[in-house]
Amino acid sequence: MSRRGQLRPSLFVSLSQRLAMTPSLLQKIELLALNQLELSGLLRQELENNPLLDEVSESFESDATSQEQDESEQELDSLSEEKHFEELDFEYYFGEYLSSNFVRQEL
Repeated sequence: MSRRGQLRPSLFVSLSQRLAMTPSLLQKIELLALNQLELSGLLRQELENNPLLDEVSESFESDATSQEQDESEQELDSLSEEKHFEELDFEYYFGEYLSSNFVRQEL
């Protein structure tokens, strides 16, 4: 008998790595490559083609005003937190630990 025609079972393992470029990733890469003039032209074209998109223009003054409002809100928050801290009655919560008779018990 000839062993030449016999089939033998075998396993083959391979490891590969590949980069899958999704349409979203391709679009982001294309946008990053555009300069300001090309980007504004593309945005104008998209605004004309898509009726669901609206252009929102914000002036420098509104940005400064909103930044000032954010800062004032943060200051008010920090002041209210300080007042809240001062209003706490530590004697009520930690009275037994603050008294001179307190003896620490070891576990």
